[in-house]
Amino acid sequence: MRNVFNPGSSDQCGTSPSGRCEAPAPNRQDSSRAIALAKVPPLHWWRRLPADIFTGAHVRVIRKALAGLFILNEPRWREAAKGDPAAAIGIALRVARRRGTAAPVIDLVMSAVLLAALSGDPAATLTLTTMIKRKGARAERNALITSWLGTPSVIEDSGAAANKRNHNQLGSDATAGA
Repeated sequence: MRNVFNPGSSDQCGTSPSGRCEAPAPNRQDSSRAIALAKVPPLHWWRRLPADIFTGAHVRVIRKALAGLFILNEPRWREAAKGDPAAAIGIALRVARRRGTAAPVIDLVMSAVLLAALSGDPAATLTLTTMIKRKGARAERNALITSWLGTPSVIEDSGAAANKRNHNQLGSDATAGA
């Protein structure tokens, strides 16, 4: 299932004092997802939640969580925290090579990669699934990896996506008429 995000949508995700998502859930399936989100801190979502669960509200929570944090000696952290795929992946690759990196640092960096993956960046998605593969129980990680690889674009920037669709349509129409 593909969960497409429209930045102008009205979905809500308030945060509790602990920073956990408290999204209202209109139906039973959404209710179980909201319960799962309430039990998992936002910086752990990358390694615990499947791709199809994320909405724009979750992206806002992750962005807010990342905005208040900083990684020393990472000059591109601000770009990564805003969802820049190249910056996030670069930092993730450096962190992955270091032995003994603290789990909170990995969670922070991979949450930045998560933002890029949610925007549909394939390199970020591969980086995310590679790191998921290194963490967690086999059954859980296999389900997460499958959810990401089976979901080509979880969040779509409505303006950029519309322009890309229009460009592709114009290109195919022009080719068809030639």
